[in-house]
Amino acid sequence: MKRRSLLVLPLVMFSMAAYTNAVSANISGNYEYDVLSEADKTCVITSYNGDSTAKTIAVPSTIDGYTVTKLQEELFTENDKVKTIVIPDSVTVLGDSIFRDCALLQSVTLSKNISAIPEAAFEFCPSLERIEIPGNVTSIGTKAFSESGLKTVVFSEGLKTIEDKAFNQCKNLEAVDLPSTLEKLGGASFNKCLSLKSISIPASVKSIPDSAFAGMVNLQFIKVDEKNTVYDSRDNSNALILTAANKIILGSANTVIPASVTAVSEEAFKDNTLLQSITLPSNVVSIGKAAFKNCSSLKQAYVQAQISILDDEMFSGCKALEKVTLPSGLTGIGNLAFSDCKKLGGVVLPEGLLTIGDEAFYGTVSLKSIILPSSLTSIGKGAFASGGLTNINIPGSVSRIESDTFNNCVSLKKVTLNNGLASIGNNAFESTGINKLTLPASVMSLDKECFMATKITSVKLPSGLKELPQGIFKECRKLKSVKLPKNLTGIGAYAFSNCSSLKKISLNKKLESIGKSAFESTGIVSLKIPSKVKKIGTAVVSGDNKLKSIKVDPKNKYFDSRDDSNAIIRTKGSKLIAACNTTVLPDTILVIGSYSYSGLNKISEVAFPKKTKEIEANAFSNCYKIKKLRIPLSVQTIGNYAFFETKLKTIDYEGRYNDFVHVKTGKNYMTGLIQINYLSY
Repeated sequence: MKRRSLLVLPLVMFSMAAYTNAVSANISGNYEYDVLSEADKTCVITSYNGDSTAKTIAVPSTIDGYTVTKLQEELFTENDKVKTIVIPDSVTVLGDSIFRDCALLQSVTLSKNISAIPEAAFEFCPSLERIEIPGNVTSIGTKAFSESGLKTVVFSEGLKTIEDKAFNQCKNLEAVDLPSTLEKLGGASFNKCLSLKSISIPASVKSIPDSAFAGMVNLQFIKVDEKNTVYDSRDNSNALILTAANKIILGSANTVIPASVTAVSEEAFKDNTLLQSITLPSNVVSIGKAAFKNCSSLKQAYVQAQISILDDEMFSGCKALEKVTLPSGLTGIGNLAFSDCKKLGGVVLPEGLLTIGDEAFYGTVSLKSIILPSSLTSIGKGAFASGGLTNINIPGSVSRIESDTFNNCVSLKKVTLNNGLASIGNNAFESTGINKLTLPASVMSLDKECFMATKITSVKLPSGLKELPQGIFKECRKLKSVKLPKNLTGIGAYAFSNCSSLKKISLNKKLESIGKSAFESTGIVSLKIPSKVKKIGTAVVSGDNKLKSIKVDPKNKYFDSRDDSNAIIRTKGSKLIAACNTTVLPDTILVIGSYSYSGLNKISEVAFPKKTKEIEANAFSNCYKIKKLRIPLSVQTIGNYAFFETKLKTIDYEGRYNDFVHVKTGKNYMTGLIQINYLSY
């Protein structure tokens, strides 16, 4: 036992001694450090433990006889008190994110001997307004000064590389004069420097991504050194031009496109808020997407370029744009090309134009009229939606009007549709001011809600139409007259829902199906169901309707209105499908169907037939005036919300309490119930 103790004790003592040395040996004053080289007597500071309220920090050049050559990553990250930091010239390496998120940092003196500004070194330092880059620095790392408060950067000769997002969103930076040694700019290196007015590019730069200077809202002047062999700003154009391609990759408010330029890059002028006018001369044969997007002060655009397609988002968001001229050879206008150009008042579309893209003129509220050329074959989804058009003539060369094409054009009152049109997409004319409409005979299909919530008073449907889609005239509260085509076989759900002015409709003999809520809350007084109808959806005449008479053709095999009940009854199973305020339930009814009475506001009491077994979900929901109800002993099931939102205070039950407890009742089958009167004891 003693020998075992002697062996263990030295090991324990050695371990404790080693632990003590590891904790204490590398602390000196306000700093913790690690030795890098005993031979060279160098160290790296790994932690700062000084006064947390200190406004000035001067990093020592030596600690315990060791020269400080490196500062650890994140050494001063999130220090929210320090305003001034001095780094000694002994330091050659700074760690990543070393000063990241120092909210009050205003002044930094960097070591003359560092070779790089590391990644995210000064990211999120909003109080840092000025920095001098030492002469030995050859690279500035990714996000090094991103979203800082810099107004002035003094670059020294020797810098070769500025990495991605190095000065991203330095919103106070006004000018950039890059050193003659710079070779490479990274992507988004000066992205969204909102105050930047001028850029000078030296001869040495060989690589500039398109995104390097993106989002320059106030850029006015661009100058490229004449000795640069890759880029130029020829003819005092105030543009950054890729020399070999004769292509503008960055424009400014004062750009004049030279005669030798043949192309403009994507987003070349995007977000410039000072550009007021632009002429794209005939020598230009290519213009990229969104080239002038969000140029909010642009008033005039003269497009003389030899282009066949005006690309996507070309002038999107140019809210001051009043006038634009388009080239004669144009065959296509791209998606969102003029979207939200709120002051655009006149556009002449050239003959030969074939396509208008999705949302091309979306939100052009000042565009009251436009002539569509006879060559046009395609109009994209939402092309003129939420715009100011008052009238439109769709040429016969257009075979389909796509979804939402004129949606929410509230001033659009007159629409001329020509023979050749075959189909109209979802919500194409929803919420427009159209008051009268004639569909040409060539129209064979209509998609759902295409005329929903319009001001239409009358409509003539083409004879070849076989289906009325869901919600086609939903909420057309001024619709008074509609003639259904003789070959119509189906009326979709909500087709005439809330057409409160529609008092009369004649259902054609070939009709086979009527969708859910098709005639909900209309002004129709009398409805006759033809003999061939074999499918009727729930709530077909529910709501606040004016129906006094419902008749089913006696020849119908699927439905009837037996005993002059003024109701629609599914013959098989004797199920009530739809009722009106004058309905008298026949004694043979077994099931009260879902929504059959829903929303009828003139019914005050209901007495069910003695054979009724089931009252389905929502059968009487929202019948606000029902006050008296008599349920027969035969009822076995009452569905969810069957009497929901009524004013029932009591119900009479033709049975005993012990009978009623066996009735299967659904969720919230009634509200406001105070008392059940059991009529059998």
